[in-house]
Amino acid sequence: MDHDSTTVVVSSSSETMDVLAGVLRFGKSLRNRKGVLIAYLLVAMVSGGAYFVVADRVYQSDGDLMVLPTGANVMDTNSGQPQMVDRDMPTYERMVKSDPVIRATIKSLPSEHHRDLLGMEPANWENSFRQRLSVSTARDTNIMTVSYRSGDPETAYAVLSTLFTKYVAYVNGVYERDIDDRLEIFRRNQNGLEQRIAEKERRYFELLNDTPLLLGDENEHTNVYVERVKSLNANLIQAGEDRLKAQVMLTALEEAIDKGEDLQQFYMAMAENVGAELFRNQMGVSTSDGYGVRRLRDTILDDRTKLENLRAEGYLANHPRIKDLQAGIANREQELRNLPALVKEAADTVTRTELAPKLQAMARQRYDIAVDSERQIRQQYDAESAEAARLNQQLVTFQQVKSELDSLRQNREVILSTMGKILLDQEHGLFTEITRDPRIVRRPVAPRLPLVTVASLFLGFTAACVTIYLLDLLDDRFRTPDDLRSQLGAPILAMVQRLAPLGEQGLDALHTYSRPNSPESEAFRTLRTALDFTGDGTRRLTISSTEPSDGKTTILANLSVAFAQSGKRTLLIDGDMRRPGLTRLFERGGHAGLSTVLRDARPVADCADEVIVATDMDNLDVMPAGPRPANPVELLTNERLSDLIAWAETNYDQILIDAPPSLAVTDAAIIGRLVDGAILTVRPDKNRRKLVLRASEALTSLGCELLGVVINSVEPRANKEYGYGYGYGHAAYGHGDEDGEEPTSEISRAEPAKTVETGSTIGIPRDRSNRRKRKRRAA
Repeated sequence: MDHDSTTVVVSSSSETMDVLAGVLRFGKSLRNRKGVLIAYLLVAMVSGGAYFVVADRVYQSDGDLMVLPTGANVMDTNSGQPQMVDRDMPTYERMVKSDPVIRATIKSLPSEHHRDLLGMEPANWENSFRQRLSVSTARDTNIMTVSYRSGDPETAYAVLSTLFTKYVAYVNGVYERDIDDRLEIFRRNQNGLEQRIAEKERRYFELLNDTPLLLGDENEHTNVYVERVKSLNANLIQAGEDRLKAQVMLTALEEAIDKGEDLQQFYMAMAENVGAELFRNQMGVSTSDGYGVRRLRDTILDDRTKLENLRAEGYLANHPRIKDLQAGIANREQELRNLPALVKEAADTVTRTELAPKLQAMARQRYDIAVDSERQIRQQYDAESAEAARLNQQLVTFQQVKSELDSLRQNREVILSTMGKILLDQEHGLFTEITRDPRIVRRPVAPRLPLVTVASLFLGFTAACVTIYLLDLLDDRFRTPDDLRSQLGAPILAMVQRLAPLGEQGLDALHTYSRPNSPESEAFRTLRTALDFTGDGTRRLTISSTEPSDGKTTILANLSVAFAQSGKRTLLIDGDMRRPGLTRLFERGGHAGLSTVLRDARPVADCADEVIVATDMDNLDVMPAGPRPANPVELLTNERLSDLIAWAETNYDQILIDAPPSLAVTDAAIIGRLVDGAILTVRPDKNRRKLVLRASEALTSLGCELLGVVINSVEPRANKEYGYGYGYGHAAYGHGDEDGEEPTSEISRAEPAKTVETGSTIGIPRDRSNRRKRKRRAA
């Protein structure tokens, strides 16, 4: 996220800098072509003055109208009337320009004030009048400012005065007619509503009388059948449950009888009394035998008492009376013990033979009763439900009629309320008053001298800017160093003034050797310093140009002397085997040189020393071009050239190769891919923009790195800060001689050339300087 934000900030800053650079470049174009700018401004001012003299004078009369309801206070912000008028002010403004008002104004004007309408068709009078009329309203006020323009001040005054009179009459009439029209509309609507309300009330009472409803209050009505349906629904649910229980009981009883199972649970469920009696009989304790059991027990107790008495009287055990009593007690006790079993056996017999069929019949009867009860309740429920549904539909119709009736009554109330407000507004009315009367103003509003002057200057300046911009687009030369740098994408390494001819050959023809302390030599030392700070890989350099006679040979020769003066062992190689200007400069024509080494089969180290010429200056050697080959490209593409450069790199600190112009042949691009970088010489007064761009592309097409540009033959302007005020002329430059050197002449002022700042004080681009610093930090 931070990286993205940084990228956005950098991109925005770059775009801002590009815009500022473009503005500055255009400002320089304006300065360079200030004659065009001045000419346009003069033409514009003359045209504006002529217009001011011959233009028809226009006079204006204006006044104010206030529109306010009667009885309202314009300063009362709590009142609704001023806000209502403020909301309607656009309507009142449009009414000022309405056809009835304009038509009435024109009709009432005297004929002498028709001068603005002369020469027009009557059908166009209203449009012409409307175009001369303007209306505006200040914010949060009820006051309109109306103005009229005319060629005569008295006509403007007369038109506006008549317009105010007709407008006031028209607005008041429209307001009164509007109230009457609205009242008539509401009265018609009221009559229609009364008829519809009467019809709905009749229908409402008919439904109320014909529908059996349970009336709660005026706003709520309930269907009586709905309550009955609810009760029947509860009964139907209970009957269904009873029928289901009876069915389950009958089914279970029939299965128990078929399987011979115990029926006690059914006794208890079917008939509580009978079931309890049968249960006691099953247990041998039937209530019908209770008296007999008690009697047996009493008899046994009496016999035991008699037995004890007899024993007490002394009867023995074998006595007949004792034996009879004992036998009677034993029989009765046995009878008492057998009585429950007998009772149970009798109950089982009754159950199998009599009670089971009865229980089955009772269960079936109970089931049939439950089914019949459910059927009857369902029939009653269905009938009541149908009746309730029918009555519900009637209830919906009733409620709909009642809702429509209520809506109509509400509409009637709204209409009555609105009519009351309209009648109240009729009592108040609308107040329209002229708060500022029109006046005769004899000072014209158009044309105005300040406005004409400003407009003329603006139009002249705009036309001049457009013309200069088009001229810059059509001009195929670089007007400024910034323009050259931005389009080539390479820094300006140095700007060299026009060099005065020294009339010598060899080292004596070079300013850096003959005049080392002159201002002209300072430009080459600046170029040397710029190359030293460009990067570590600048030991092997080549130089090229766009066209012949651009001065590349002279610049490279002076640069070699500057390197040698700094203590570097420098080798200067003439790589232009087609037009060897460097060879002619050092008077080595016809001697062995570069072409000899490239064609020699011996090792480079053996043959290179034979062709290198030592100059009169320490640390500077020269390798001439040698005999001109038939096809220099074939020699340059041979591996011998790279071997030669590698050998030279082991014996010299700086290697400089003079290459042909890059547009003429491909020799410069071939040499450029074998060295660390190339320098392009440009003469803005001579080289065309497209040719320079093509030359740059030709150098970089085969992988050569363009280190920068040297601007040659620059003439400093007078009265400008040195190094910034250079211009490029035409007449002061001629064509060069056949050896490729530029013509020279005396400079107008002996000042040292300086580089243009491109991110550092000596023309080094920021990216290279930053890369050099990073390398040092890494080391």
